[in-house]
Amino acid sequence: MKVKHLGKSNKQFLKPHFSILDSIKRYNAAKSVHGVDIWNAYEFYYLDYDFKPIHFPLELEFPSQSKYTVESKSLKLYLNSFYKYKAKSNLEIFKKIQTDIFKVCKIQIKISELKYNFLTQKNTRLKKYKQQSNSNNYFFFDGFRSVCPVTNQPDFGKIYFNTSNKKIPSEAIFNYLLSFQEHNAFHETCIEEIYHQFESHFLLQNLIVIGKFMRRGGISINPIRSFKPISKSMIFHEQYQ
Repeated sequence: MKVKHLGKSNKQFLKPHFSILDSIKRYNAAKSVHGVDIWNAYEFYYLDYDFKPIHFPLELEFPSQSKYTVESKSLKLYLNSFYKYKAKSNLEIFKKIQTDIFKVCKIQIKISELKYNFLTQKNTRLKKYKQQSNSNNYFFFDGFRSVCPVTNQPDFGKIYFNTSNKKIPSEAIFNYLLSFQEHNAFHETCIEEIYHQFESHFLLQNLIVIGKFMRRGGISINPIRSFKPISKSMIFHEQYQ
């Protein structure tokens, strides 16, 4: 079996194209057995025409009786390449993925948004929410993306921060957080950079920054940087869910 990506160093593709995908031949598929292979892609992300990240998990259904299926690493690289791709709707995205997979594997797949209570589709801007117990202003950005400096694979997360500033430059902060899309750094480094930039450039005071990153390999990393000592239990507080 000759493949393009499996067992080779990772490359980051800047736009989705069917040539990224690999097909592999199924072995001994029983024609008398009905079935479907359901693939869940949790780290999917594209842009709308206002450059806002649209982040939600995908569900792809592959017919089990097809002669070919898609090679998993190539699909991951292909889906990750959508991070700069602009589209008007999810339907436009679904049609492109279906078309590209058909070109390579000669199969018709079904694709939809994976529905989970804890992870719903976001049309991301910088959002504000309140806490009654003190006077700080709380914000979060759901659509953060950076790149692992070791594997060159994307990391996704939510950025929470609170500050005593009554007004903040929301659009400038949104664009700053969006600029991390191709930034090669570990989770901890990203949060430290954000903290120092918020403090020195945006002049935010009494600042706390929390990064809640999606798990990779069964492990999630949640860095906290603060102007004062804080309890690690705050990462589980309802304000940061």
